[in-house]
Amino acid sequence: MGIFGSRQPNEWDQSTQQKAKPDWTHFLAPDAAVILRTVLESAYKHRQAYFKAEDIKNAQLWSAIAELKREMIEMNRKLDRLGPQERESFRLGLSDGSAAMETIKSALKPGVEDSWEAKDALIESLMKF
Repeated sequence: MGIFGSRQPNEWDQSTQQKAKPDWTHFLAPDAAVILRTVLESAYKHRQAYFKAEDIKNAQLWSAIAELKREMIEMNRKLDRLGPQERESFRLGLSDGSAAMETIKSALKPGVEDSWEAKDALIESLMKF
């Protein structure tokens, strides 16, 4: 079954006596299928509205778009609460700081193993700023 619960490709459609078209969702990249599924699941809470629409599929898409916009607004609100340093870390994909520490450690490259402890302490103090 596809992500929408439709038939497998090339199944016989008894209602029209024609071969059914393949479910296009089978051709999506796996990560895109997961994303699409989560978007449609978030729009599902609006089912009472879109089931009353003349064109249910179109109304479901608009509901999904509304949910995506809501998520964007929420994400922007959260980003606005971050300080400039956190925002820069977030932009670089270093939101928890551990990746930044690993980058700094690899740049320092100590010659002696016991100097790691001193450099770790320095890095920890710098990360507090």
